[in-house]
Amino acid sequence: MRARDRRISSLAVGLAAMLALGATQMAAAAAPAPTAARPTSRVVATRRQLAGYLRNTTGPVSVHAAFRVPDVVCPPQDVITATAPGVAIYTDDGMSSSVTVDLLCVRGTEISRGDITYDGLETPLYRTIVPGDWISVTLSDRGGFARATIKDPAQHWSYFSKTSIHAATEVGIGSVGLLCAGDGCEPELQFAPVKFRAATIDAGTIADAAPSRIRAADGSTQAKAGARNPADDGFTVTWVSTCSPVDANGRC
Repeated sequence: MRARDRRISSLAVGLAAMLALGATQMAAAAAPAPTAARPTSRVVATRRQLAGYLRNTTGPVSVHAAFRVPDVVCPPQDVITATAPGVAIYTDDGMSSSVTVDLLCVRGTEISRGDITYDGLETPLYRTIVPGDWISVTLSDRGGFARATIKDPAQHWSYFSKTSIHAATEVGIGSVGLLCAGDGCEPELQFAPVKFRAATIDAGTIADAAPSRIRAADGSTQAKAGARNPADDGFTVTWVSTCSPVDANGRC
């Protein structure tokens, strides 16, 4: 087995174990849970790819966005695929912190969950999340002290936490690739276009942020961000098969 396959397999096994635990937690979370609940945390991979917009930073920073939870298409085969729209801060230790909704397909079954990650330590939030919900996420770093908030007004729940993290070097808004090794992300979950709005960095627009993509090990695009809207505070992330026009290989 190639080193990359072993890394992806390890990530998949860990994700499968986490979801087995999540199935039990989700049953208990049929009704909205109080924000004081303390979910289980685990260490995940280091820096994750993002299809969206990125901007370098050298000091305290805050990033915010709202996005619409998309429909996904789960492959019928025995595979695990995932994507995670939200916001992220990348730090000087090579790790990342993020506030996302994780959209997962595990052997044909779709699972959605909130997620807050600090310096690679992940806390999954098993709350009710429905395609079409507008999710609000905020993440800030104030001199190594981070705060994170996620809200789903349609389902009447929110979650807030805070902790210390390493110094921020870059911030991002978009869809985060979850099943990534050092040399690429694949397969990327097939999802309907994800609409982002009210996107801000330090309470300003994202006019000076650069577009980014999720790429596979061979360099091909898995997902990408469209152009910013006229107000420079919104855009759409698209899975490659819904890009237009599509190249001869079926990718953007």
